[in-house]
Amino acid sequence: MIEQYYSAPGIMTDAHNCELPTNLANNISFLRSTVSNLIIHPDMFSLYGLDSPSDLSEIHLRPVGPMLDRLLAKCDWPLARPRPPAKRLIGSCRHYSVLLCSILRAAGEPSRVRCGFACYFDPVHWEDHWITEVWNARATRWQRVDAEIDSILQSAFSIGFDPIDIPDRLFLSGPDAWRRYRDGDIDADLFGIGSNRGPRFIAGSVVRDLAALNKVEMLPWDYWGYIRDLDQRRMDLDVGLIDAVADAVAEGSWAERTAAYRQPGIAVPADLRRVVADR
Repeated sequence: MIEQYYSAPGIMTDAHNCELPTNLANNISFLRSTVSNLIIHPDMFSLYGLDSPSDLSEIHLRPVGPMLDRLLAKCDWPLARPRPPAKRLIGSCRHYSVLLCSILRAAGEPSRVRCGFACYFDPVHWEDHWITEVWNARATRWQRVDAEIDSILQSAFSIGFDPIDIPDRLFLSGPDAWRRYRDGDIDADLFGIGSNRGPRFIAGSVVRDLAALNKVEMLPWDYWGYIRDLDQRRMDLDVGLIDAVADAVAEGSWAERTAAYRQPGIAVPADLRRVVADR
């Protein structure tokens, strides 16, 4: 079953070096707030009364094990104990999502990380964003959770929804955004980050989301294979390829989704799974 697959850690979510607070897994609200108190996004430092960080090396950590090592080296407290912003790990939305997913999987709870776009940070644009999906057995659906949104960010961005159950209209996975772009429902130039927007950016999110669904949750700025060549303009946008990948995620069977990931240029190469990204 798919739920069983997502109940076990993957290469990025295996926290074998740390005892995770698995007793919190049945309380997703408290667990989400726990994770939000462990990481801080470098772009949000001023909201917490901090100066901009001079060292951003932590944000390039990939697996959760080294993330936790760095976090506990800063402050060796139990993970469930709220810590001051200065003692948190510097990370992106992807790090919040991976840590939440790791705790849930350690407790045997089905969860997965999704790469896509959120419309609740900017009134005009859909910003590049990562979230966690938790299997809600009672409702038989994947429930979307944003572990980055704490009370500070809720106030700063006037967020009125409950971050433990993001409405579908406010977050689009990479494949969903691509399919809507191809159907003419959205303006692709509104999707991305900063000045980097458009169909090429969405195509990268399609591939990263497929990798995450195969339990290889890469960094938002990791490029490999086809999307590396696409980013470096060594290759034109192959809409047929991205159509096929997006369709496999949205409508394909588990076997079709796995086959789509194993294509040359789509699967993450082993040498890119190192602890820290090359910068």
